[in-house]
Amino acid sequence: MIDRTRLLAGSVPAAARERRGLALDLLDAALARVEPHAATRRGLEAARAAGIDLDGCTLLAFGKAARGMAEAALAEVRVARGIVLGFHEGRLGPLVMHRAGHPLPCPDAPAHGSEVLSLARSLGAGDVALCLVSGGGSAMLELPRQGVALASVAETTRLMNEAGASIAELNAVRRALSQLKGGRLAAALAPARVVNVLISDVPAGDLSVIASGPSVPPAPGAPDARAVIERYGLRGSLPADALGALDAPEPVESVPAQSFLAADNADARRAVVARASELGVRCAEHPRELSGIAREAGPRLYESALSRFAAEPALHAVIAGGETTVEVHGSGRGGRNQELALAVLAAYQSGLVATLGTDGIDGSSDATGALVDEAAAGEAQRLGLDPARFLADNDSHAIFADLGTQLRTGPTGTNVADLCLILR
Repeated sequence: MIDRTRLLAGSVPAAARERRGLALDLLDAALARVEPHAATRRGLEAARAAGIDLDGCTLLAFGKAARGMAEAALAEVRVARGIVLGFHEGRLGPLVMHRAGHPLPCPDAPAHGSEVLSLARSLGAGDVALCLVSGGGSAMLELPRQGVALASVAETTRLMNEAGASIAELNAVRRALSQLKGGRLAAALAPARVVNVLISDVPAGDLSVIASGPSVPPAPGAPDARAVIERYGLRGSLPADALGALDAPEPVESVPAQSFLAADNADARRAVVARASELGVRCAEHPRELSGIAREAGPRLYESALSRFAAEPALHAVIAGGETTVEVHGSGRGGRNQELALAVLAAYQSGLVATLGTDGIDGSSDATGALVDEAAAGEAQRLGLDPARFLADNDSHAIFADLGTQLRTGPTGTNVADLCLILR
């Protein structure tokens, strides 16, 4: 749940406090819907309904929701063995847990990746591999191609993030540098039966983009890694070994797998609409995915919602979802959600805007997002805080910390990208 301590403090005017409480109720409903244990149970039920017997399976879990998904599977299925790569280490029943890194791979990533690859290759016909995949798995499950250093993968990822590459573009490059991504793990698991249960942090239902698709081959029309590098003008900046690998792509055998989507951003948005209806508030989903540069996407969405409110008097809320990017020009702290909110603050007119990352983490900040309303705008003016100056330095964390309108959940154990709620 979102921490309400500062957001609903007694010093906040009553009307603003009431509207903030409604916004937090709606966003908490979204987080509850995509909680990893319940979501994984739904995915496993779908697999059973499809006639798949998972008892005795080998389990591979990777991503921000890895532990919660593995715990749910252990409660539902007899698991023989497996590996979990996430934010924890130790044992979980028959499973070995390794602490992995995010947003960049940890130093032990190649050793962990080799362990996963070895286990995958030990399976044979008649075996079943249950892959529990969630966002963040791109960094957490990594084994670079021969001749490519882990540091080069990390540097390439950093450069692409700072250039504002989309998740699909970023993962296209990650696939080209990896022995496991882009369906290569599924190929290593063959001839075992591969069953995927996925919590998606990507738009448009493209399962091959989640965690760069280790157990799902790239979809037709996926971005070309070399074209992505050219688009962002990074050819002259990349480490030589990474560039060499991109210029010599390795094909991958397409191995069939059965995939079941356990939760995604659409689930979270529908939960907001349903909770609003229970509270007697009419809420609509925004018709387009939230994407693009955060400082541009935020004001665009905000203006669109205000226009819609003006045209539809009975409508009181709009919920949008997706994932924006940040172009880094300054030296401040923050992330895409707080930067989006800061851009809205710079153009604020009326209403409330709250945006958060469903994983509980927003860039280099310890918050997950921020809230903007008339009370926050008034406080910024009273304190002499110029949103444009903070925006120029990518310092969204600092201004919202001063205003007391950061959204905080701590790591949620799930990840279905971002949500942005606008209230009249």
